Amino acid sequence: MERILSAIRMLAVGLLLGWGIGSAQAAEEVRMYTYMLVIQEGLTKILSENTGVQVKTLGLSGGELWARVQAEKPNIGADVLFGFGPGPAILGKREGLWEPYSDPPAWRDIHARYKDKDWAWFDVGTSCFVLVGNKDLLAKKGYKMPESWFDLLDPKWKGEIVMPSPVTSGTAFMINATFVQLLGWEKGWEFLEKLDKNVAQYTRSGNAPLEHVGRGEYMLGLASDENVPQRLQQGFPIYWSAPKEGLGYEGNIVTIVKGTKQLEAAKRIVNFAGTEKFQRWLAQFGYLTARDVPNPLYPTKPKLVNYSYEWAADNHARVIETWKEKFLRK
Repeated sequence: MERILSAIRMLAVGLLLGWGIGSAQAAEEVRMYTYMLVIQEGLTKILSENTGVQVKTLGLSGGELWARVQAEKPNIGADVLFGFGPGPAILGKREGLWEPYSDPPAWRDIHARYKDKDWAWFDVGTSCFVLVGNKDLLAKKGYKMPESWFDLLDPKWKGEIVMPSPVTSGTAFMINATFVQLLGWEKGWEFLEKLDKNVAQYTRSGNAPLEHVGRGEYMLGLASDENVPQRLQQGFPIYWSAPKEGLGYEGNIVTIVKGTKQLEAAKRIVNFAGTEKFQRWLAQFGYLTARDVPNPLYPTKPKLVNYSYEWAADNHARVIETWKEKFLRK
């Protein structure tokens, strides 16, 4: 009988130890929202492998990500947001949604413009929107790639342009906010109204226009730059260009959600995002990273427009509502 009781006690201890190990492993699981859809799988893998954290990622377009955060607050269903716009990042800070992480070691030698002054968020690197064109369709018409954004207003492009919708796409918000900041509120919307006459379709995501143009469905597109290097390597018949007025851009923000029960694990993710290893990995996709590392899409830094993150935050809802009033297809 004593042997049986001893065996039962040993089994119980083993079960308790096993439960403890399981709990420790569960404590290292971090839920993450991202709108970096093109690199979502690789992003999850590199973060998990280099932080010892099991990252569970939900990919959403930019507009959908922010809408989800607003719907879920104050009990946001993620521990970390990785890759969303600076406008929402600033708005979220004002609402007290982020957990500050003071002075992460890997971020100490990165320029201050990539770090919130109160450590609420960090910018791993900017995304731009570029002009893309289908080589075959352009050659068939005898057209050249436009050199200016204003060239897109030429009636010859009617029905040949595709671009994203800011209702669902963070890239699209960036596009509209860029032209409004570049030209002023009134003239910016006048430009967009003229451009709309040539637009055949507004897509859900900022990467979709590149796919449509690459497949030869449209001649030109305004698209996120993040998938351009991959499509060029795959032999898609596309051109891409930075028109002479410059490119619009937005950061890709990483932040910790206030109230997370995985704070230390979340901090490891934020810190790793500032390392040279991660920054080199990110740059291969064309992002203009926080660290100065080699970039296959931009061997030299392109001309960028003067884009204010604070303005984007203050006018986020206004831009989207104005766009919906003017362009949302009934």
